[in-house]
Amino acid sequence: MCLLWLIVTAFPAAETSPELAAYLQQSIEMWDKVVPWFSLGSVPVTSNFDAETLVTELSKDITEAGRYKEFEYLFNYYKENKNKGNLVCRIIEARPPSPGFWPARIDDTQSALVINAADLEYLAKEPALLKASFLRAVAALYYLKEAAFPTLYFNGRNVLYEFSALMTGNFVESIYLNEIVFFNNNSPIANNWHTWLIDSAKNDNFVSIARNLYGFSMNYAYHFLSILSKLSSYQQIMSMLNTMNDIPVDLVDNIKKGLFTRFALTPKQVEDGIIARTILMTDPWILLVISRVIPPNNKEIQNLVNSTYKTMDLVRSYYKHLEPPLLDHRQAQLDCNAFWAPEPSMLSYTEPAKIEKGTAAALSVPGAVKTIWYRECDSFAGNQYRGYIPLPEQEALATAAYRFSYGADGSLMAVEYFNKGHLQVGYALQDAARIIIIREGRTEIWRWEDASGRLVSNDSGFALMKVETLQGSEDEQAKGLRRLTFTFYDRDGRRVFHSSGAWSIERRISPQGFEDSYYDDRGQLSENYFGYAKVWYSETAGTAMGSKNRINRYEYRYFDKDGNPACSQFLGVHGTLEQHTENGSNYSVEISYINAQVQPSKIFDNSWMQRKKFGKDLFVYENLDREGKPIVSLFGYASIQSTIVNGMIVADAFYDAAGKAVNSLAGYHKRKMSYTDRGDIAELSYFDARNKPVLGMDGIHRQVYKYDKNGYLEELFFYGPDGKLINDYSGAAHIRWYKDELGRTYAVDAWDSAGNRLSSGAGKDI
Repeated sequence: MCLLWLIVTAFPAAETSPELAAYLQQSIEMWDKVVPWFSLGSVPVTSNFDAETLVTELSKDITEAGRYKEFEYLFNYYKENKNKGNLVCRIIEARPPSPGFWPARIDDTQSALVINAADLEYLAKEPALLKASFLRAVAALYYLKEAAFPTLYFNGRNVLYEFSALMTGNFVESIYLNEIVFFNNNSPIANNWHTWLIDSAKNDNFVSIARNLYGFSMNYAYHFLSILSKLSSYQQIMSMLNTMNDIPVDLVDNIKKGLFTRFALTPKQVEDGIIARTILMTDPWILLVISRVIPPNNKEIQNLVNSTYKTMDLVRSYYKHLEPPLLDHRQAQLDCNAFWAPEPSMLSYTEPAKIEKGTAAALSVPGAVKTIWYRECDSFAGNQYRGYIPLPEQEALATAAYRFSYGADGSLMAVEYFNKGHLQVGYALQDAARIIIIREGRTEIWRWEDASGRLVSNDSGFALMKVETLQGSEDEQAKGLRRLTFTFYDRDGRRVFHSSGAWSIERRISPQGFEDSYYDDRGQLSENYFGYAKVWYSETAGTAMGSKNRINRYEYRYFDKDGNPACSQFLGVHGTLEQHTENGSNYSVEISYINAQVQPSKIFDNSWMQRKKFGKDLFVYENLDREGKPIVSLFGYASIQSTIVNGMIVADAFYDAAGKAVNSLAGYHKRKMSYTDRGDIAELSYFDARNKPVLGMDGIHRQVYKYDKNGYLEELFFYGPDGKLINDYSGAAHIRWYKDELGRTYAVDAWDSAGNRLSSGAGKDI
């Protein structure tokens, strides 16, 4: 007999230990952060929805396909619970993370099928997609309510049950689209979500749906669900615990590497991050099962249980800091899915800008009366950009530089990145070549564009940002107070979430600084993925006594929705203090951190401070201890020194506190880059502290880039230290993109190191 069934038939409910209760609650919170089904039943309701026509049409489709018996249990579940008043259909304003109907919990006895109002209007144009989502939501509710494992819950919840039920809903949805109506993606509103769902069903057995939609490793979770359903002996429990403790050797190191790359996570780092996340969401429920069937005096198993706690402690100690950038990455991906119609008021801003071909000298921003060139640039608080190290225009045009353009009233009109006079993607511009600001009355529209003037989705998940100045009261105006709202849109004008998880951000500006507040899709102040609901920014400027140095000081502090001091989950501190010192062609930034008591604090990498030094030909980044002395951080280095030629980094290298060359956690000491005449990357290679060829963090020693006649990336080759082709994480050693004159990809080919052509699915993943 399966021991799991004994839980409800033979064993009394044991008391959950405080340690296990804390991990179970953490699992629920991590799950609820990305999957809102448990809270959707309590959001404001626009109106009820009569689903009878939809149910009739669904029944007809499935009957005509000769498969009604297969789905009859879902129709019966829906009808019986609707008639009893236990199931209602609602239209809501909240926006679930995938389009169409979602299951929702109202209370212990009543559930709902809910759909966003804009989703309903949009998907009504394609009934197959609307009906598929309804069937998905009914199936998920059925498996949540009627077909779960034995009733083993904590505070009325079980994340494993919920994940399994929602995945089953997606499975049912894909059957309807693939096998009942044979949906072919040629609908006028067919979009990325349904293509993604159908491709995932065909190519990876829903692994990518689990990862990107639910933040779960399906293979890990289903592996242990399968074991749990078959447990019949203590020996099997011991074997399962040993498996849980046998985490991949490189998992923790890869989590650290993910922290090292932060907001430029590689596919491997994303996968390992999801595995770590799944361990923390899955293992506590397995321990809950064990706590119900194994007596505390069984020391052999209790020792393995204690080892499992230590394993979870280790994973959590590093993963908790990776969670924000991982969820940030996930949200940016979800934003690319067209869930609802574009907003009509934004359509006029989605057209490509007209950029004449030529160098920067001929590409002035219309209406700009002043320009300033800088070697370096950075941004903060969404729409605050600042440049470092001013350059004469002639020098800037011959190298790589950022151009800031201003209007007659002194307002910023554009920030652009040029390499030898040609527009190019600049890291500080969030994967765009330029940012253009359009002002109309109290409204600003910010556009992130590529070098040809087409909108691009930035690394925060949007291509357009609307900034509206709200009408303040006379008292607010007298006190110098202003309020702004920020909303975000994709390239086609659809409103999307900020990658931090916010639906909108409100800024309150005062003479002392400004405060940003994060709001969800229900209009409620809420914590973002980084663990805070508000952030306060202030700035002071001046000149050092007896010096020509100009000094600016910035302070950022984080708060929860009640205004109490909060910690950034990513950094692990309450606030950041920055001092910017400018002296001609040199610029330095010193960064330190504070806790909630406004005392010095260290961040997750064990450093207390950082110092950045910018020059025309050199950039130095240093990790410092509490006294301001160099210290080796979690990542295995004390400083990074970058060599710059004509504004481009040609090499960067890691050193210890004494200035000795070291290999960092990334696995190399030095990275070398070379460029084409236009300034595009041509080669990238890695070397150890003895200057021997080594693999970089992505498992490749040398990458070679080739471009087409229009300057678009056309081919990419990967090589190992021996000079031979080597496969990357996806299995490709050579990738070729086929693009039109505007740089739009219409096909991809890929080959492994042996010259074997990869499947089209692999090519799309790449």
